[in-house]
Amino acid sequence: MSDPSHQAASDVETSGGASDPPLHQALGLTDEEFAQIGELLGRAPNDLELAMYSVMWSEHCSYKSS
Repeated sequence: MSDPSHQAASDVETSGGASDPPLHQALGLTDEEFAQIGELLGRAPNDLELAMYSVMWSEHCSYKSS
């Protein structure tokens, strides 16, 4: 018997739709910053990399300007 509280991520319905912003914007990155990340990496960043840049380049950390 399977426990419904332990569903696989692919089985869980989300409220996502066409109105959801792109991930980089949801993480607080601008389109220009997203493009700069792609240039730095030489490829499109994955979700984890976007999250890391979002944290590193946040106003709180400000590694972007150091």
